[in-house]
Amino acid sequence: MDDLYRQLEMPPELAMEFMATFSRAEHALKSTAYAQGNEKGVVAAWDNFANEIHKEFSHITDASIIEAANFLLESPPRKQVLRDGKVEFNEQTIDQDQKRTQQLFLMIRTVRNNLFHGGKY
Repeated sequence: MDDLYRQLEMPPELAMEFMATFSRAEHALKSTAYAQGNEKGVVAAWDNFANEIHKEFSHITDASIIEAANFLLESPPRKQVLRDGKVEFNEQTIDQDQKRTQQLFLMIRTVRNNLFHGGKY
C-alpha cells in the first residue's frame, strides 16, 4: 500500500472514493436525459449537464466546494497526449468561451481519466 501511496501522491482510499463517486455520477447522467450516443456506445453528456446547472452552481456558498473548484481551475490537471510515439503530459488551458461549470467538469473528468487510464503520478 505504501508503494501505491507514493505513486498516487495521495491516500489510495481517497482515490477510490473519488472513482466511486465519479462512477455514480456518470451512471446517473447516463440513466437520465444526459446520455448521448448510439447503438455503438453511450457516454454521459457532461457538458450539457454542466451548462444546465451553471446558474445554480454559481450560487454555491460552501467554502470547501468553492476552494476545490478554484484549485482545479487555477491549477488544471495535465492531460495525457501522444507525441512522437510517446505518451506525455500536456498542460491544459481553460477554454474561456465555456461556462465555469463546464470548465470545472472537464477538469474533474481529466483527473478521473488520469487516475483510471493514465500514469498514476
